[in-house]
Amino acid sequence: MMSDLEIFVFKQKVVADSRDVARMVGKQHKNLLRDIDSYIETMRNSAELKIEPSDFFIKSTYKDSTGRERPCYLCTRLGCDLIANKMTGEKGTLFTVAYVSKFRAMEAELTRREFQRTVKAPIRRRLTDAKLRRVLFPIKMSCTVSGTNRRDGLLEGK
Repeated sequence: MMSDLEIFVFKQKVVADSRDVARMVGKQHKNLLRDIDSYIETMRNSAELKIEPSDFFIKSTYKDSTGRERPCYLCTRLGCDLIANKMTGEKGTLFTVAYVSKFRAMEAELTRREFQRTVKAPIRRRLTDAKLRRVLFPIKMSCTVSGTNRRDGLLEGK
């Protein structure tokens, strides 16, 4: 069942397609769309809370088998939380386990990639630069304990 939920990045947000969510929770997609529209309407009508519906659901479309454009939503982790919190029973539990696991795996992968980009890449560049300097300026240095190899302030190579 977990393999039915595909998590991907859309405009720097980790999301799941509402069609996959509907399959996992055992709802017809049109009924899930109706529910999501209701959640969004409630968020928009909330005067007390400043809730941005796009933090939960991003309106999107897909082409059906006949080539017609159909509505769908991209559900963020918050959106999946909301859907899961409205569910009870085995399907709700299995959906929650699936989306939490998938979102965590994707977040871990994105963190790993960011780490490589921000930490490992500059280190790799510095190492590459050091190798390049050794190729361009091949200086071998040695020094004895007594310092007798020292001449003109430079160390002689062996």
